[in-house]
Amino acid sequence: MNHPSSFALDSYVVDPRSGDVDAHVRSCPQCQAHVAAARVAVPFPPALKGLGPAKPTPWWRFVVPALAAAGVVMSVGYFVKSEPGSITAKGLPAAAVWLNRGGKVVAWNGQPLRAGDT
Repeated sequence: MNHPSSFALDSYVVDPRSGDVDAHVRSCPQCQAHVAAARVAVPFPPALKGLGPAKPTPWWRFVVPALAAAGVVMSVGYFVKSEPGSITAKGLPAAAVWLNRGGKVVAWNGQPLRAGDT
């Protein structure tokens, strides 16, 4: 005899409208025992009995922090404003290239590179 899977029998316990499993369970004592064992009532935890549905969060709980953040951003923008051209670099841009030749490190001044130089 071909029995439905345990998953199919457990699904049948939750929703007994599946016709092919229903016909088999009615004719098979072994599957009837599985379904009866799965229908055992689990007691509700006493700690959860007094809980009710969750209350919706008021709209102002989201608006107030957003307005506060916007105020901080606007204040910082007002007090930290800078005039155009007031921030400049001092001196000319510069870069240094270092040459390691035979363990001696010197500033490279344009001399030709040799094999082994890093």
